[in-house]
Amino acid sequence: MEFTSWTLYWVTRLDGIGCTFAILMILLGIVLSVSTLGLLILTIEDGYPRQATRPLKISISAFALLLLLSVFTPTTKEMAAILVLPKVAQSEVVTEDIPELYELGVSWLKTQVPTVSTNK
Repeated sequence: MEFTSWTLYWVTRLDGIGCTFAILMILLGIVLSVSTLGLLILTIEDGYPRQATRPLKISISAFALLLLLSVFTPTTKEMAAILVLPKVAQSEVVTEDIPELYELGVSWLKTQVPTVSTNK
């Protein structure tokens, strides 16, 4: 996947998109609660009108869809990790230079540690 400025723009907007889904879920939850209450009132007064359940089914479906979208929308940090970490792990610096730097660091640390005598 090519990392373009358009991709970067949408990655930085993921937190806002997630918040929008959460707000829509809350609003739809309120509508769903009011619809359920209205359906219960109609059921008590008029029996069970079949046409009254259609808006309720649509609201439940929309709520379920928004729930799935909000759960599976990654945050900006998660998406940055998904896009950037593989490129960093496969870079020439990490695969070639880091092992050499690690060995140099270990050898330097070994020279800095004084020898511990076992005489007490």
